[in-house]
Parts: sequence; C-alpha cells; structure tokens
Amino acid sequence: AGLLDRARIDADILSRFLALGSAESGAATFVRGVRRILPGSHEVWDLSGTRAVTRPATPLYGRFAQPDPALADPRVAAEALRAALLGAVRNRLIADVQVGACLSGGLDSSTIARMSASLLPAGTRISTFCALFDEADSNGRSLSERTFALAAADHPGIDLQFVTPDDSAVADAVTDVVALQGEPFAHTSILAQHFVFKAARTAGVVAMLDGQGADELFGGYTGMLGHALADILLERGPFAWQTAARALAEHSGEADTAGLRRATLNALLPERLRRAISRIRGRWPDPWQLTRTEPPLAALRQPDLGHLDSLVRDLVGAASLPGLLRYEDRNAMGVAIETRLPFLAAPVADLAMRMPVGVKVRAGWTKAVLRDAAEGIVPEIIVRRRQKLGFVSPHDRWMAGPLNDWARNGFALAQERFGDLLADGIVDRLQDRLGRDPVANTAGFRLACAGHWAAGLGLVR
Repeated sequence: AGLLDRARIDADILSRFLALGSAESGAATFVRGVRRILPGSHEVWDLSGTRAVTRPATPLYGRFAQPDPALADPRVAAEALRAALLGAVRNRLIADVQVGACLSGGLDSSTIARMSASLLPAGTRISTFCALFDEADSNGRSLSERTFALAAADHPGIDLQFVTPDDSAVADAVTDVVALQGEPFAHTSILAQHFVFKAARTAGVVAMLDGQGADELFGGYTGMLGHALADILLERGPFAWQTAARALAEHSGEADTAGLRRATLNALLPERLRRAISRIRGRWPDPWQLTRTEPPLAALRQPDLGHLDSLVRDLVGAASLPGLLRYEDRNAMGVAIETRLPFLAAPVADLAMRMPVGVKVRAGWTKAVLRDAAEGIVPEIIVRRRQKLGFVSPHDRWMAGPLNDWARNGFALAQERFGDLLADGIVDRLQDRLGRDPVANTAGFRLACAGHWAAGLGLVR
C-alpha cells in the first residue's frame, strides 16, 4: 500500500493500450517506474551495500534463427513439425497430478488434444474444456464451436466439458478478473478464458495444455495475409500474387481479393505514409480514437527479413504473445492451474522460426505446414476449416447486458483518474452507443477496464 500511495500511471503505456488494445512496449508497464525483466534476459542485484543496485539486463539467447532452405519442402517441414510437436506434447503430459487441455475446435488446440490422447496409456483419458456460446455476434456470424469441438473430442481418449457462464456469473466475475490480471485487458475473451480455467480446476485438473503461440509462429492471423502476399509480390511478381490472393480468398473465409489487395498495399507502405493518405481522405484520425494523442507507429520491418518473417518476430517477441501469455498465466494461476504450451517448446518454436514463409502460407491456406502435420491426427473438418474464430466470447451481447453498468461506471472512473488523456467528447459518444455499436463496445470495454483497474489500485495519472 505504501508503494501504491506514491505510484502513478504511465501515461504513454496507458495511451498505447487505449489506442491499440495492447500495451506491449519493452520493459515499460502501466505503472510509472515499474518495469519488466524482458524474456530471455536477467538482472543481477548487488545486495551487499545499503541499497540494491541494478545492472543492465543481459540477453541469454541470441537472435531468432534465419529461414532454413532445407525446410522449403512442405513434406519435410510438416514431418519435422509433427515429430517436434509430438515430443513437446509427450513431455508436457508428464505429471503427478491430473492434466487436462483447453479445446476450442480450432486447429491448434485440436492438434494438442488429439496428440495427447494418442500418447496417453491405454485406458486413460484427457479432460478437455471448451468455452461454448451457441449464438451469433452482431454481424450474424456464429460464435459456436460446438460442431468442431465435438469432432475434435470424438476419440476414445478424450473427455469434453463445455463451459458457458450465465450473465450473472459474468457480471459477478469481471471486477475480480480485472484485479487478478493486475493490468487492463482489451476484450471479454479474457473473461471467457477465466471461466474455462475455473471449470477445469473444479474438475480436479491441476495442469492444462493449451495452443498459445501457433498463430504467431505459423501465420494464422488474418492480419498476416497482407504481409505474406507482399513477400510473394516482391519475390515472384504480380501473376504469382494474383494466384495466391485468389486461393486465399477461396480458402481463408476471411477476405476477398479486393481486401487482400488493400492488405498487401498496407504491408508495403510505411505506416506514417498510410496515415497521411487516410488523413487526406478524411479517414484519420479514427472517430472512435480514445486518446488525444495518435497511436504509436508499428514496429519497422527488419531489413534482413521479409514482411511476414518480420511480423512473426514482432508478434512473438513483443506485440502479441507476451501479453497473451501474461493473461493466460494469471487466469490459470488465479485458480491454481499450471499451463503448459507445446507450441512454445524450444524445439517447436525454433523449428517454426527456421521455416520459410512459403510453407506457412501456401496454396491458399494459412498455417499450411501445421495443417499438413495434423493430417491423420485431427479430423479433416478441422484441418481444412476455413473460418477462424479464435477464443471467442459474446462480446457485444455482454456489453449490452451484464457488463453495461460496469462499463458505464468504468467510464466515470476513467475520467476521474486519467481524463486528461481522453479525446474530447469520446466518453459521451461511448455512453450513447454502448451496447448498440460493435466499435463502441470494443473501445468502451478497453476504457472501462482501464478505469476500473486504476480505481482498484488507487492510481491516477
């Protein structure tokens, strides 16, 4: 309490979070003067004097490996990945306690669950847990993983439990989850994840396997397609780009060729130039921008790497995965569960980093090498699944219902704690559209979460 009495919010990090939904910025945290020790680094503290003296962190590991031409053959890459992943899963099943797994019905978690079941002794089963919402989002897209999760669990070594929190449980849990996380988070999917781990612990599971890292390592996010296509355009020309874009539009289920053309251009143009063009066209700044200041620029492409490889390294090392791992670890440890992540085992991650882009996004498929590695293990309906849901939650319905009052209270707390950072009139617009506009719901959750977090710790700007 004494330390918090003197603590202040780091305005730069909070502004970054409010603008982008992510606060990843090296060692800096939401609290001024509090910093993280970066992954792969350590610090030495000299406690012999009257006060501790820090020394600069020293990297423990070198740079990620460069692409390996030997893995350009899709069959070689897939066989190597299957072997490395089976070894990683086998090692993470070793325990003196009950081990379970998260299961979403997507490729990543289904691969881990099926591999786990194949490696367990005869007659034993692995308990899996799936967040299930049999409903559609505000755009009419189904959020249900039921069909795919049941297909993944259709194996004699897998038990499946669906987890669907009711509205009252969501309203009751949100404040506790914000406190548990210790920092703001951007989406209600973190709440859904909390309920999955809670259900697993209630069932006696003490360690959980999960699929974190696969999307970042193998090019699974829709936002990575433009970078992959930019590499194809620069290396193989416009006709190869056109062929690849048409195939991705057919198989990905997420974008048409016009959208992929824009995504490619966005990957090629520096972000500063993209913003300037949008400003001229009257599309910048975003009318739902929460802060007075503009969002920070994205990381620059590494000159010795292609567009997708640069993005992969940024997502793994800085922009995406560190935050996702913190959220998962805190949700899991909040109910005394240890998470185990086979895709981030050193042999698997190192292999992924050495794979050329062409085996990750190939013939119209994202995560093509993982799909190939999963053939014969995971049902075909999942291996060739087009639409990616990720870890979903009924975000818009919750913002209109059980989280509406919480969000509106959070707006007031945000104005009280760091109102000078907020764009003029943004809170009034959010109040007016909350629960009725998906964009307002997304921005509103970020602002409300930050407001409740700051108030819960007694922090101000």
